Amino acid sequence: MRVYKTMDAIMRHAPELTPDDEAEINKDCFLPYLFFRDDRKAQCREFVCTSCGEVFLEEFTKRIMTQGDYDRILNKHNEFAVCPKCGRKAQLKEMYRAKDCKSLTEWRRFVAVKPVGANTVYLLCGYAVKNYTGRNYNTKPKYDISAVYYLTPGYVRVFRKEYDYTYLGMRDGKFHEPKSIVEPFTRTFAYNLSSWDKRGYSFIGFDRLQSTFLKYAPMDLFDKAHEQWWYATNYFFSYSCVESPDVKFLAYSALYSNVERLLKLGLGDFVCSLMEGRPMKRSINWDAPTVQAMFRMRKDEFRNFQKEYYGLADFEIYQILRSVKKDIQYGTVKAICERYHYEAAKRIAKVVKVRKLNLTRTLHYLEKKTKEEKGPRKRPEQKDYETTALWWTDYLDFAESLKYDLSRGDVLYPKRLKEAHDNASDAVTVQKDKLAFEKYRERYEKLKKKYEWSDGIYKILIPKGINDIVEEGKVLSHCVGGYAERHVNGKTTILFMRLAKEPEKRLVTIEVKGDTICQNYGYKDRRVIEKEKEFIEKWIAWVRAGSRRPKKKKTASEA
Repeated sequence: MRVYKTMDAIMRHAPELTPDDEAEINKDCFLPYLFFRDDRKAQCREFVCTSCGEVFLEEFTKRIMTQGDYDRILNKHNEFAVCPKCGRKAQLKEMYRAKDCKSLTEWRRFVAVKPVGANTVYLLCGYAVKNYTGRNYNTKPKYDISAVYYLTPGYVRVFRKEYDYTYLGMRDGKFHEPKSIVEPFTRTFAYNLSSWDKRGYSFIGFDRLQSTFLKYAPMDLFDKAHEQWWYATNYFFSYSCVESPDVKFLAYSALYSNVERLLKLGLGDFVCSLMEGRPMKRSINWDAPTVQAMFRMRKDEFRNFQKEYYGLADFEIYQILRSVKKDIQYGTVKAICERYHYEAAKRIAKVVKVRKLNLTRTLHYLEKKTKEEKGPRKRPEQKDYETTALWWTDYLDFAESLKYDLSRGDVLYPKRLKEAHDNASDAVTVQKDKLAFEKYRERYEKLKKKYEWSDGIYKILIPKGINDIVEEGKVLSHCVGGYAERHVNGKTTILFMRLAKEPEKRLVTIEVKGDTICQNYGYKDRRVIEKEKEFIEKWIAWVRAGSRRPKKKKTASEA
């Protein structure tokens, strides 16, 4: 078997579509029509079948008629009948009512299977158009090859055309090789909005694979596995039509012999993940000679894995924990996932791996803390275990940023987990607020110089950071907390109006831009009272006058 390695050689030896292929494209890709017209003088109905291309007559006065004859003679425009030449059920179209037939034009996608010997298969993918415009009833489809797949055992090449097409017209482009194995046709925005019957593609000569090395590729198993995988991973779009990437499947089946084995063993999730561009090569060796070697397992390990396998999420966690504890059973990991849910279980696994912790001790600690938090008389549920795990992993992240000594067991596994989590969270918030204030300091000083003012009764204060604004919104029950980031970044300015003698007592929140007041509200969005309004007017007038402050007189000692 000769394997071609260059694009020129592969394209030069690619077979062309034969007349039989073109006839099959016409038959399998396009809707069949029976165009007809009645000849009252000859007492017959003349037909043209667009599927087989035959022209024939049906007499009105035949002595012996079948049900099919009655349907062809008596049925009207847009009803259905069976063509006696090719046996296909077709839609009847009266020639004089179909006008110029422009609305019947169809675009279709096809994939032609063209074997060259037992160990070489070409897949010729293209667009075909059938245009009846001008009452051209017996027209043949025109096609353009847009992608070529070259498949041999363990070696695959893909070439796609830089394709630019317009309605009822095609433009030639140059072929290029994508970085990975992809589907032959791009799913455009218009394609995604089209009805299900106008999607996908049709295989031409699919039975020819039976004489090639791909004859055992279980496409039916793949289609079933892909449909299950789609509904499991795309539940937001479960109402949409599922399209299996069958060309991709044939390409990967040629590249990796383990694709067929996995599907037959009921492990189709891994094949679907491979099709979606996630081969998981850190965990899986697709080139391995056996499935056990592919997963780097012994026979007894693989047997247990196959029996207990539930989903890719569990397998991902299993691989993480297996790098820490080589003899861990898949059933143990499955039980952890069932108890803590996927996200929390994954975080536990990563912490155990990164910090090199004892898995048994960690699980025992989380079990104990969950029961303590729930109470002695109540049985913990999955969400309780998940919450405890998230508290603990978050606490460790906080502790690391605060530079706690995590080599100590009492720090790593605190006795009062919730309290330790909240304290660490508050400390991190304070730390972040300090860092944010350092960046905000320059703007804070400018705002203080421009806006801070008092008349002895009321005063205007500048927020010292994001937390000040958020707290203002909570206490006064309004939405100023949402303006915190914008204030710090300089997109707007938030100010606080307080009593001069009780600056901790919150009264009114003011938003300004330059010397213009945008809004001012008190508790639960109340309007300012008359005294507050008078103060705000005096203050903004002072701002507009240039924020001039009285100069401090020098004392005799300073002079």
